Amino acid sequence: MALVGSNIGTGGNNTAATTIAIVPNSNFTSGSLAVLALAYDNSGGGGSDPYSSITDNAGNTWTSRLNNLNDPGAASAGSTLRIFTSRINTLTTSNTITVTFGSSTTAKSWTLTQFTSDITNSFADFSSIGNTFTGSSTTPTTTQILVTSGQAVFGAMANEGNATVTADSDVSFGTWSTQQTIANGTGTSGMQVASQFKIVNSSGLMDPYNLTLSATGDWVMGVILISELSSASFDPFGQLGFFGL
Repeated sequence: MALVGSNIGTGGNNTAATTIAIVPNSNFTSGSLAVLALAYDNSGGGGSDPYSSITDNAGNTWTSRLNNLNDPGAASAGSTLRIFTSRINTLTTSNTITVTFGSSTTAKSWTLTQFTSDITNSFADFSSIGNTFTGSSTTPTTTQILVTSGQAVFGAMANEGNATVTADSDVSFGTWSTQQTIANGTGTSGMQVASQFKIVNSSGLMDPYNLTLSATGDWVMGVILISELSSASFDPFGQLGFFGL
């Protein structure tokens, strides 16, 4: 059995507002796990994270799984990264995910990724946080990641700027997916996001998730782990018991 990951698209804007409306580029499969990586200005007081809430108009529940910020000491002078997940009932190109901020936030960029299982009665779900790091350089990286064969590693980066992002391409423990990346705005007035995933084919300490930027930026890197779970009920007699109850 195996997890299956799919890139669903990217977006964002460079317009000051207290919300961002995120519309999937394609429909999600019912029962899938949606992963949203959101990069945005650290526009809260003193350079803090301005995040307030997340909802969608399809009735799905979103959970913030990872958050960190690179705060050089002033509002909007660095970057913030959040990774959200949701078990999807329905989420199509006609729906909108709305993230609300507690203060006006200008530069915002996002990616959406879907995870499913290719085995009947199995599904993908959030497992744990791998790690998160910040820095100001051209070489964003995490540390080694403890993984179990069959899991998916999802990595994302938020970076202040619009540098060219060279994706991770190492093949230890599996192959990284095609990178999703987008920048909105330029230089210190911009924000970019990048994300990739890897379906892990062995257990142990996997190499770090690392990228290369064409210019130095204030970045945040984060990794979460996704596992494949069985949704089949334990039924030793078959058909819900000897009497079919």
